[in-house]
Amino acid sequence: MNKAIQLSNQTKSISLDIDGMTCAACAARIERILSKNNNILDSSVSFPLKLATIDILENSNFQIEEVIESVNKIGYKAREAQEENENKKIKFNLFVPMLSDLLTVS
Repeated sequence: MNKAIQLSNQTKSISLDIDGMTCAACAARIERILSKNNNILDSSVSFPLKLATIDILENSNFQIEEVIESVNKIGYKAREAQEENENKKIKFNLFVPMLSDLLTVS
């Protein structure tokens, strides 16, 4: 169990904003492209959030430009996510259900 904790301390998570996705199949296609990169340990793409999360080892020779270029080659626009965009998405995802509940009750 300690080895798993040590390994998780050595990983780094990077988020990419992805434009041009129109369905869940687009997200699956991007995930397949990301999984072909040997430096990426794990990746997940969220169609509703238009966000890709990539896990890499901290001391690997990972180049974010290569990943962005590979996603752009298949017809989508990828860029490194800004931290404030992530905070806005989290706040939006919390605010919408609460607003919906208030409007339903009224």
